[in-house]
Amino acid sequence: DEWSKKVTVYGSYSFSNRNRNANSTSEQQELYKTSSILRNNEGTNSSSGFNHRFDFNLEYKIDTLNYLKISPDFSFAASDNLNKTDFVNTISSLDTVTGLQRTDIVNGIQSSGNNTTSPSGGINALFNHKFYKRGRNFSVNTGFSFNTSENDLNTKYTTTNGGIVDSLLYQQIYSNAVTQRAYANFSYIEPLSNTTFLEFGYNYNRNNNESERRNNRVDPVTGQENYIDSLSTNYNFQFITHRLGVNLRAMHTKYNYTIGIAGQPTLLQGQFRGNPLSTHTFNWIPTARFVYNFERNRSFNFNYNGANNQPGFAQLQPQPDLSNPQNKVYGNPNLKPEFTNNLSISYNQFDMKSGNSLFANIALNQTSNSIVSNTSTKTVTDSTGRVVGIERETRYINTNGIYNAYGNYSLSKPFANRKYTVSLNGTVNYRNNISFIDNSRNISQNWVITQGAKVRVDLDSIMDTEVSANYSINSTNFSAPGFASSDAKTWVFGIDGQNYFFKHLILGYNFSQTINSGFSRTVKANPTLVSTYIEYRFLAKERAALRIQAFDMLNQNTGINRSVNGNISVDSRTNRLGRYYLLTFTLKLSKYPGGGINRSGGGNRSGGGRRGG
Repeated sequence: DEWSKKVTVYGSYSFSNRNRNANSTSEQQELYKTSSILRNNEGTNSSSGFNHRFDFNLEYKIDTLNYLKISPDFSFAASDNLNKTDFVNTISSLDTVTGLQRTDIVNGIQSSGNNTTSPSGGINALFNHKFYKRGRNFSVNTGFSFNTSENDLNTKYTTTNGGIVDSLLYQQIYSNAVTQRAYANFSYIEPLSNTTFLEFGYNYNRNNNESERRNNRVDPVTGQENYIDSLSTNYNFQFITHRLGVNLRAMHTKYNYTIGIAGQPTLLQGQFRGNPLSTHTFNWIPTARFVYNFERNRSFNFNYNGANNQPGFAQLQPQPDLSNPQNKVYGNPNLKPEFTNNLSISYNQFDMKSGNSLFANIALNQTSNSIVSNTSTKTVTDSTGRVVGIERETRYINTNGIYNAYGNYSLSKPFANRKYTVSLNGTVNYRNNISFIDNSRNISQNWVITQGAKVRVDLDSIMDTEVSANYSINSTNFSAPGFASSDAKTWVFGIDGQNYFFKHLILGYNFSQTINSGFSRTVKANPTLVSTYIEYRFLAKERAALRIQAFDMLNQNTGINRSVNGNISVDSRTNRLGRYYLLTFTLKLSKYPGGGINRSGGGNRSGGGRRGG
């Protein structure tokens, strides 16, 4: 809305509500020096929540040289979650008496319920001043934001032996967290010529975090809560950065580049029960960007930048966190911030006339002072000497040697006046990760490689169909002795399209077959997804459409995934939204000519067999 010739305001409000129910199966393998745990879990999750969001913008064009924009926003979210997990833990450990490996099985149930509310908001102000000299410019971008969260967590952890309860941990945890951020960015640009500019910048950023956790043990008979001081905490810390830098920018017809350097001191300080803690670091951050345009639709890009990452509250606070009874977490108040170097190279080519396209990208990331976990274990036995569990403790330390390399490409070539299109795409992701097990360094090398191919047929008013095949492999090797390598492979074959009949009738279809190998038997699944729809279009210029759809007709929509983090490998299977039917009516109202429903290609053409989840 225009309040005047100089003032414009606009804003938005949104509301969302969600309800979700999911069943999952997972097999988690944990490897240690003298022991291992195989956790088989069957879980159910029920969650619901809503979110209100409001944002507002005021733009004030003061005059031809000055501009001001103010943008406040506010949101409020709430959620409820209920989780229940039936677990069977198979524990292989070294018997301290006989010196032989022994195997014990622990059954149990872990259930939890939590309620979270989190209001958040902030305000941003941007002021820009143009000088009379062409290219000279000064701008300020400043603001403040906050986020608060209140969480009530109720957990029960029960282990059984032959149907008899061995142990029961029942606790109520109340958490409150407040995060506040204040920032100010100043930029001044001085033209050196018509094509080169010198930019001076200063950035100030302050994050203030306050967190309180009250841990109560609950009597399972009376329900009475007892406050446990040793498991509760009240901690606050601040992460403050100053960044002062200078950049040289050049803009030419064929190419442009930016070269710069910045110095950034950082301060991470906190207080825990009245004891002050602080860490100072300093980083030189070079910046480089180069773009070369061979022609209008063919370019080469090079980018480098660096960034600091602060540790989170859970990584800093020294009091143990027993939210998950199977893993005690201890923070480290002496952690240093991470510093990440990011490098990327890309090549893009697209021919509007022929439709040929090629996109390729390579990215490298290296992190200094990476925050990683140091995991230790202790065997827990009952009065008979039977192993009833392994206590896992996780602590955090800084280390070096973590890096990641990523590459991808996409190639398309049409034939016969774009009636047929052949496409290839692929990715390679390599991650050199480091974790510590009982203070010993363990390097995991993870490769994820994917390759896909598809053929698309577009025959006007007859059919739009795409046939595809994709292959992926997830391979991990470890440096620590006794850690076996793993390989998981997946093939996906599919056909997706629609055919046109009798001028106004459309048949849509979607079929995919997934073949998995190398995953654990617990989660193994090879889902076949079949979806279809019939649509009838009518009225002038096909402005109306009636569609009936059937999703996942075989009711097999299941997701399989493998994740590797240090010495822990998890294979999981999640049952997604399955078979259902949908009847829709669409009417397009438009005052412009030719505004009917799209006749061919793209859009919502398929039966949605890939929906869900």
